[in-house]
Amino acid sequence: MSSTDQRTRTARIVVVVLAVLTLLYSLLVARAPLAWFGTATTLFVLYLLWRFVRAHERIADALAAGVDAETTVPDRPSAGEQSSDE
Repeated sequence: MSSTDQRTRTARIVVVVLAVLTLLYSLLVARAPLAWFGTATTLFVLYLLWRFVRAHERIADALAAGVDAETTVPDRPSAGEQSSDE
């Protein structure tokens, strides 16, 4: 399992544990079940924001790898040009 997969799994576990704890607090201590939705919604939006940032990081890494690959490929003659070997 890679480091990124481990962090993703850990983050999901943390989010679920926080959601359960806030639900239990809302039901047992505050006795206001609807109060949980505000907290749960905030946690869910933060999770989506985190996934959005991670997706952009992956896109940036892929683009950087593509640029690196393009700079290491030797120049090829275009279709209309003849090479000097002929």
